[in-house]
Amino acid sequence: MHYRRADGNQAELDQASLTTNLQDACADLGPDVTVAPILKATLSALYNGISEAEITQAAIMAARAQVEAEPAYTFVAARLLLRLLFQEAVGQAVSRDQALAAYQDYFPRYIQQAVDAELLDPALLSYDLGRLGAALAYPSKSLKSLSPFQSCAVAP
Repeated sequence: MHYRRADGNQAELDQASLTTNLQDACADLGPDVTVAPILKATLSALYNGISEAEITQAAIMAARAQVEAEPAYTFVAARLLLRLLFQEAVGQAVSRDQALAAYQDYFPRYIQQAVDAELLDPALLSYDLGRLGAALAYPSKSLKSLSPFQSCAVAP
């Protein structure tokens, strides 16, 4: 089965990669949260030519369908959604373990792009953006301890 990448090119679906992404989303949520039902439901929703974002949406919906049986699947769905949002914002898909470094690395580029687009004041470029980026904290290990409104913040 082929899917459409974000850049418009076609690629062969890599089931091992999909499984790895689902394992990352299910990690540390207990023995009742497994990849198998999400993978099965996700694969059954896919079709030839599906977009990359739609694959993630199918996985999110598959995780949500498991919530009635095991409420911890809400965290799986949230992690998958966070991964999708992160990919849209930063332009690359990363695991939860890689997210902090990618987020910190992206911060100075984001500020530069926003200044170039005249969305932010150029005076921001006078700050040590690398240092500010390094001070950013990202909830990379678990979403269980986060309130629904908590997101990335500058560490004290």
